[in-house]
Amino acid sequence: MAKEKHFLVTKVVPPEFEGGKVEWIDLEAVHSRSIRRMEWKELRDSTQWVRGWV
Repeated sequence: MAKEKHFLVTKVVPPEFEGGKVEWIDLEAVHSRSIRRMEWKELRDSTQWVRGWV
């Protein structure tokens, strides 16, 4: 996602097994509309992500 700055969480991927924990989300780049699947916990890394519109 080279040089992309703004993303939206477009999908929360349901767990494989009923009662399991959510682990994955899909992010969509606002400009290019490319989709990236990642672990939702990665969003907590403040060196990589800033919450909100900057």
